[in-house]
Amino acid sequence: MDDSLSTPEARSSSPQADVIHNRDVTDTQSRQSVGLYCRISGLALSSDVPHFRCQRCRETFLLKYRFEEQPMCQDCAQRSGLTRLLLHEREGREQYIDQALDKRFEILKEDLLSEMRSEIRNQLEIMLTHQENEKRVLEDAVEQVVRRRLHGVSLPAGELLPGVVAQNIEKKHQREQEHLRQTFNAQLDQVSASLQSKIDALTEGSQTQAKSSAVPEMTLAPPLADKSDPVYILPLREQDFVTIPSGTFLMGEGEKQQRIAVGTFELQITPMTFAQYDAYCDQVGRNRPDDSGWGRGQRPATHITYWDAVEFCEWLTEHGDHIYRLPTEAEWEYACRAGTNTRFWYGSQPDLSKMHCSRENIGDAGRTLPVGHFPPNPWGLYDMHGNVWEWCASIYSPHYNGAEEIDASKERNDDRDRVLRGGAWLYTQALCRSACRYTRWPDGRNNNIGFRVARSKK
Repeated sequence: MDDSLSTPEARSSSPQADVIHNRDVTDTQSRQSVGLYCRISGLALSSDVPHFRCQRCRETFLLKYRFEEQPMCQDCAQRSGLTRLLLHEREGREQYIDQALDKRFEILKEDLLSEMRSEIRNQLEIMLTHQENEKRVLEDAVEQVVRRRLHGVSLPAGELLPGVVAQNIEKKHQREQEHLRQTFNAQLDQVSASLQSKIDALTEGSQTQAKSSAVPEMTLAPPLADKSDPVYILPLREQDFVTIPSGTFLMGEGEKQQRIAVGTFELQITPMTFAQYDAYCDQVGRNRPDDSGWGRGQRPATHITYWDAVEFCEWLTEHGDHIYRLPTEAEWEYACRAGTNTRFWYGSQPDLSKMHCSRENIGDAGRTLPVGHFPPNPWGLYDMHGNVWEWCASIYSPHYNGAEEIDASKERNDDRDRVLRGGAWLYTQALCRSACRYTRWPDGRNNNIGFRVARSKK
């Protein structure tokens, strides 16, 4: 360290003669102010120290503030705020400290609010995308009804009217807006409480140091320990579900048809994506499932066993406001048909512009496609034909004997085959029909099996 300024004579002859020495602080109260500022000006909130341009002043600040032996140049003293604190000491030391606290409070508050605004903006963009898709569905439904009426064709029995579609979409938008409002208010309250607790702790520490008769050694405030339970962020939102109305329908086809009654429930509008399932895995410490090298993101999550899907639903139920589960086989077919009685929800003949199967779709042949690539059915559900098989909660039976209406996810010791529905990218068009059934043992997994979840209020 340079000793050129170690003597009074050298200090007076130095170009930096205008310096602050500890001998200039003549009374005990001023000595307390120096130490008090050193703690108030940032050390209690973070591990940083004031910025000094020269290494000498930085070392001086860190070594017990021995200003009578190690002077501080005027530039560094001004940058650290010591000069201003000493000048205002007798006039309004408390007011200056309060202003410093208020300024730091505003900076922290603005940073947190900025992060919240960014997150809410992203959620609104996603919601607007879903709204545009639903608007197109409504317009297509209205256009279809108008054309049929112009040609004198009556609507098929059980077909959903546009008014019902509009009513369902309007209710969904109201739920989304209420959910966003509640989320924003909860996050704002949490930020305010956190900042208030930091200010209270800082004020209490300041008062304690003001009563001390000597400047204590520098100590950094330890980080606050978080003793609360972990807070999980559910990967599914309100706009990811649509309400399925209650009703009856003819399940199956041909001689195996049977009339089934289904109650109201909510169903996920797309198969579970890798982005949603990976968020769950990261929070609970599970290994992410294999994506076969096709990419993750919005592609349907694959290599998921029946029990993997059940455990995911149980985790959602534990930490959410709804009861989550896999749909029964009857609920799945009822939702897929959406009031229709044809082989596919859009008609009786296969149409590769409305489903992904047989490895024949252009662009991503031989693998899964991102969810929502094709138009939804009249109830707003995507990918009900093709892309990936979807687990149902029911145990498979060759004939409809009531098992298709039962949730067997609690039967942990029952390893009988579970039902798969919907077809997949690897299979033919005929195997993607609304009534087509497939089976798999509950521990089976591969790159053409995924799932979507149903839910109801607790």
